[in-house]
Amino acid sequence: MSKLKQLMLAVGALLALSGCQTLNPENIHTSASQSTIHMAQVQLADIPELKVLDNGVIVFKRTLPGGGVRWQSSTVIKISNNVACESLREYVKHGMVVRTEWAGNSGYIRDYDEQYCESIETNHS
Repeated sequence: MSKLKQLMLAVGALLALSGCQTLNPENIHTSASQSTIHMAQVQLADIPELKVLDNGVIVFKRTLPGGGVRWQSSTVIKISNNVACESLREYVKHGMVVRTEWAGNSGYIRDYDEQYCESIETNHS
């Protein structure tokens, strides 16, 4: 096997492994204090679409029922931005990260921290 082919296989394997790591919200590092995380766990416990992880990640997840239905990208992005950077902004300001997951056809995953929310505000003002 040529050296170039070996290198490409190694790079591909590395990217595949790192991709799996980045998709797991439990591997995200936040700067939220344990008291902030606990407060979020208590305050958001009754919202079925939200799950607050022990590392300070709030996961907002929606799933399509199937049957060929697709998410509309512009709507998903707009709702994700609203959930993370408006509705849950106080948690984000205190170091938490919001992950939005739209499972199904045309799915979408995005992680929001304070810096990303600020960049959205800057681009829309």
